[in-house]
Amino acid sequence: MPAPVHIGLSLGRIDHWHDGLGEFSRQLGLALAAQAPRMRAESGWHLHFHLPTRFHGVFGDGVGYLATHTSQRLLHLRGTRFALWHVLHQHNRLRAPLGTQRQVETVHDLNFLHAKSPAKIERYRQRLRQRLAGRDQAIAITHYVAGDLHRELAPLATPVQVIHNGATDLTTAPQSPIATLADQPFLLHISRLAPSKNVAALLALAAAWPEQRLVLAGATSPYTAEVRQQIAQRGLHNVVLQLDLSEAQKAWLYARCQGFVFPSLAEGFGLPPIE
Repeated sequence: MPAPVHIGLSLGRIDHWHDGLGEFSRQLGLALAAQAPRMRAESGWHLHFHLPTRFHGVFGDGVGYLATHTSQRLLHLRGTRFALWHVLHQHNRLRAPLGTQRQVETVHDLNFLHAKSPAKIERYRQRLRQRLAGRDQAIAITHYVAGDLHRELAPLATPVQVIHNGATDLTTAPQSPIATLADQPFLLHISRLAPSKNVAALLALAAAWPEQRLVLAGATSPYTAEVRQQIAQRGLHNVVLQLDLSEAQKAWLYARCQGFVFPSLAEGFGLPPIE
């Protein structure tokens, strides 16, 4: 039996699976967990998923689970020594355990360049520069993101490798109808419904085209409460807010919509158009 080699995959303090980062993290985790018994037997690789305790077990019982805690922003102590610690997204502020040999971080976008004020942009840029300086490898999900990293963080000593996202094929996936939409044609938008997704343009479209039903699907957040309020204030009876979808509901929406609309202002990749 090979000597154990411990590998940590940090999802950080992830809240849900209902956005691009959640989808990426869940699908990568499931794919790796499926290979975990073989990797452990052949190479001695032991996978450990670092995420909130309420999600422990989501990747099965063939992998380990590590709890997150706010204090890990300052110091992260573990009895286990990790050969590799992979931070799955750039919003994860938790440190790798003390004594980790190699560190990797996947960067999905630099959307703060488009969403923050000039003063905040420099602060975010400096934080990312400092964090990547402590990594042995950075992974960008597109050449566009890799270009942003080299341009905005120059000089960047950390090597950057591009590994493209995959997308789930939902064409043959199980479907779960949404009863309130079963007999009505609709246009569909799916995202995390943040301001950068240009939801304002979609609400303007709905106001100008009242006979066309529009479904806005995404994850519950403080901004979706604002979107709900705008829908009510503007009397947009043709807009349906559908939050926290299951995979089967998402597959049904994709299959039934008249068209898919995605007027985003900033993307690192954009999983929903590929889906």
